[in-house]
Amino acid sequence: MSVLHFIEADEEVAGALEKYRSLLPGGSLVAASHITEHVTPEELAESVRAGIALYQRSSTPIRSRGKDEFARFFTGLDLVEPGITTAPDWHPELDGDAPSPGRAGNPAYSVYLAGVARKNG
Repeated sequence: MSVLHFIEADEEVAGALEKYRSLLPGGSLVAASHITEHVTPEELAESVRAGIALYQRSSTPIRSRGKDEFARFFTGLDLVEPGITTAPDWHPELDGDAPSPGRAGNPAYSVYLAGVARKNG
C-alpha cells in the first residue's frame, strides 16, 4: 500500500507487478493504493500537486496517477467490488464507524485510490 507512486515509470511498475503476480498462487488477492491529484475540490488537487513538487526535489520523488492509469496495474487480475475507487469508498460499511462530518473519512477529500483484485487459476 502507498508504494506504487514512488515508482515513476509505468513500465517499471507493470514489470514489478507482473513478477509479483507470477509468484502468487491462484485465488490470491492483490491490494494496492496510489496517490492521485485527480480529485475535487480543486484546492485539494492543488495541495496534492504542491506536495508532489516537494517530493520531486527530494531523493524519493513520487508520481500521481489517475483512475485509468492505476487500473492498468491490475491487468490480468479480476477486480473485487467495488473495483478502483477512493480509499474511503472501498467498502466503507466494513469500517464500523460512520464517516466524520469533516474531511476525515469523506471520499470527496481523499487523495488515494484503492483497489483489490484476485488472481485466477
